[in-house]
Amino acid sequence: MDYIEYGKKVKLHYVLKVDGEVVDSTPEGEPFVYVHGKDDIVPGLSKALENHQAGDSFQVTVQPEDGFGKIDPRARLIVYKKHLPKDIDLSIGTELTTQNEQGEKVTGRIIEIQDRSIILDTNHPYAGKKLVFDVKVLDVQ
Repeated sequence: MDYIEYGKKVKLHYVLKVDGEVVDSTPEGEPFVYVHGKDDIVPGLSKALENHQAGDSFQVTVQPEDGFGKIDPRARLIVYKKHLPKDIDLSIGTELTTQNEQGEKVTGRIIEIQDRSIILDTNHPYAGKKLVFDVKVLDVQ
């Protein structure tokens, strides 16, 4: 039986919980497939999967620094309302995509609304959070 190691194709099912709430999972009958070591998954989960094999089931808690990172207080972007389409929902928590000063697409959540601008938090929604994965390894090739 093959063990999970660099370059192996892995099929698995997972349930991801953040703050005790299920936020993601593989659909029934549609396993997640990735090549181990190719940076397709968060580093903490990748580390935890090493040396497991098909049939293994386990739970792993991934710390923020091995998941989506710690919250970066500098990951905020001021966007002037005049640059936004008129039909956008300008509410706290609304997610939108815009461009930064370098012209790169950036996605963020509105965290503050001012008279002429909004402030976007461009941290990943799970930055600073512990990730709890329930994993079942289905196949390793």
